[in-house]
Amino acid sequence: FPGIDLKCCWYHYIQAHWRKVQKLGLSTAYETDPLITVGAN
Repeated sequence: FPGIDLKCCWYHYIQAHWRKVQKLGLSTAYETDPLITVGAN
């Protein structure tokens, strides 16, 4: 949709991101490996 201004809630975005990390089984690696953390952000 051209011309729209998308706005979102940062809290809910981060919550969705963390749920995806957990679903993929990457929560331990995400918390301990700085390369994964930087790549995911």
